[in-house]
Amino acid sequence: MTAATTLARTVLLTRDFVPDDVSDDEIVRALTETSVCLVADAANVATASGQTALITLASHVLRMGCRLRLLMPKAAVVGDQPPLRGPELRDALVDLGADILEEPRAEVVASTAQEDLVFVLGSSCWSGRGRAAWRISGTRWAGGISEVRQSSGPWLGSFPMGAAIAATVAAAEPYKAAVRRAIGHRAIVAPEQIHLVQQASVRLAEDDVCSGGVDIGLLDCISAGAIVEAFLHALLRVPDARAHTRVIEPETLEDGNLNRYPLARRSDLGDGKAALAARYSTDRIEIEGVQTRFDDEAAR
Repeated sequence: MTAATTLARTVLLTRDFVPDDVSDDEIVRALTETSVCLVADAANVATASGQTALITLASHVLRMGCRLRLLMPKAAVVGDQPPLRGPELRDALVDLGADILEEPRAEVVASTAQEDLVFVLGSSCWSGRGRAAWRISGTRWAGGISEVRQSSGPWLGSFPMGAAIAATVAAAEPYKAAVRRAIGHRAIVAPEQIHLVQQASVRLAEDDVCSGGVDIGLLDCISAGAIVEAFLHALLRVPDARAHTRVIEPETLEDGNLNRYPLARRSDLGDGKAALAARYSTDRIEIEGVQTRFDDEAAR
């Protein structure tokens, strides 16, 4: 299994933006040669929300095949942060980077490099080299990116939604940069969707909405694909939320799923997708994996 296999769905989606004479290998090479550096200081990685932003963006970057560089101090993992393994944040991110594609894709660095796309977390300070740079910030229900010279407060608290939003908005930029790299010097008008954006944000609700202490009760999820995994990735991080969830899915994890399943790792290949979801069950969010297809008989 190669990077081309893992990234096959990403390559297929990229066909919407590149000319027909761009080969699959060129797209894969553009993705894997894109370098992203995440910059954070101790204050911004000391909270669950700051870590959610960092981990979610790191996961997106790694699943696109990009190189991940970490300019940040050591810090203990705060709260539930799947799919990380281990108690120390930086080590766990490097470990994740070795468990998506076949070759390791994450490293700790002492400075940014000229080819890096740089994302600065919250109020963290940064001055250095980089191809482009953004600040990633947000509140409880909103998040996004801005010019790195704009000021921002630190990431505070444990509520994950704004952090996950900010990371997802930010993750579009490395992907677009890779697509532009794949197009290269071909004489085409690049689609507007792949232009660099310096500032973007999304708000889902006002910040005084629901602090997280909610009992969802019984909840069935039909399929354990990318959408349900993304849902669980967020739900598991919501403080004081409670639910008993059944995840109903007959299939096993394949290499081609890794580009979009935020709880999956290469070491999980061949495991049942329902069992993979259940692996992240907690005292608050109880997840029961049901390895079956949801049909009329199963419905009864």
